[in-house]
Amino acid sequence: MNKFLTVKSKLEGQGELVVQNTMPVSSGAYGFSVSGTLEVANLIENETFKLIINGREVLNVESNGKYRVGFTTSPRTFSEVVTLAYEGTADVILDLNA
Repeated sequence: MNKFLTVKSKLEGQGELVVQNTMPVSSGAYGFSVSGTLEVANLIENETFKLIINGREVLNVESNGKYRVGFTTSPRTFSEVVTLAYEGTADVILDLNA
């Protein structure tokens, strides 16, 4: 697997990251698999942190910790970018491989 994305940041409120899909057009006819971890720290009490990929919620956590993340992207021919959105306030380390 190759490194897809690494983010170390304090994320607050709502936002999104747009990652260029650099897979060759002919690869991933059904999308490609991405897996990794999300480490959450300093999550505000009684709040959740959500990770949303291309409009689909893939993770919803209510406490600090390290969580496994996995999803399949849209085929390259349909999407040249992968959109990772978040909701919540926390210090995060997101480490993904494809």
